[in-house]
Amino acid sequence: MIVNLSRSEESICAQAGNARTSFARYAGLNNQKVVNRSDLDLLGVRGEMAVAKMFDLDWTANAIGHDDGVDMFFGDCSIDVKTGFENARMLLFRNLDKFRSDVAIFCRQKGKQIEVVGWCSRVDFKFKSKEVDLGHGKTWGLDEKLLNKIEYLWKILKQKQLKN
Repeated sequence: MIVNLSRSEESICAQAGNARTSFARYAGLNNQKVVNRSDLDLLGVRGEMAVAKMFDLDWTANAIGHDDGVDMFFGDCSIDVKTGFENARMLLFRNLDKFRSDVAIFCRQKGKQIEVVGWCSRVDFKFKSKEVDLGHGKTWGLDEKLLNKIEYLWKILKQKQLKN
């Protein structure tokens, strides 16, 4: 599913991305030096914004700090949003212990748009993922073909919400 962000939402994402980059620099957090840290932070915020918009979730882009593996909630379901650049084809976690939320949603940048590709539960990821090396050290990945359709997650969570 493709999500278009408005000019206002893009501005919020840029501000939050800059804040996250500044915090990471101050905290001494580093990435794998694959891409510029600020590009990576902006990409992540854009993915989170797209998922929050798609599910109409109460989410704040300006939350500062290193998260605990949870980006947002839909009811009681914790969600970690992972966003890749246009060529990304896998949901990735550095190690299995980094998948701390109930589900992870994989997004991908498509030009100026964000494609919400699919999702996976923590349990499924542990069983279906495999250790891969994409040229920057070993990590755990699940091919996009093995992800569940995002519409299915919306249906499950909405039905659960309406029962409460």
